[in-house]
Amino acid sequence: MSPVSDQLHAAILAAAPERLKIVLLDLCNNSEEAATMASNLLLTGSMKRKRYETCENCDKEFDVNHNGQKDCQFHLGTKEVDYDTDNSAWEDYEEARFGPREEHEEDIPEGFLWTCCNKRGDGDGCTIKEHIAPSAKRGKRFAN
Repeated sequence: MSPVSDQLHAAILAAAPERLKIVLLDLCNNSEEAATMASNLLLTGSMKRKRYETCENCDKEFDVNHNGQKDCQFHLGTKEVDYDTDNSAWEDYEEARFGPREEHEEDIPEGFLWTCCNKRGDGDGCTIKEHIAPSAKRGKRFAN
């Protein structure tokens, strides 16, 4: 039988991320065994640095122990409004009602084009590299 009851499993899945952080810290502060287990899962190497980082280029979390040369996909450019009349993203758009199109980059990405590759705003990244951790040398970052 699993040490985690169905009720606890459901509660963990439903808990807010901040609540889970508080619970984990409390467990680690009150149990050496829990602290060791958390350390083994969240830290890596002899320097015990963070095992999971958020990539500087694609903003995705990655495991620093498993970071291949083609794991990160991102764009070097910026998004610009696609005014092409064939783009159906703006078909029923009324600027007087919804405001400037530039303000809708997040909710209508298909209405934009990347300046680096001319792909639609919701398209996959045109640059493929390994992930870059914030703690990595700044010179390795591939951004504007």
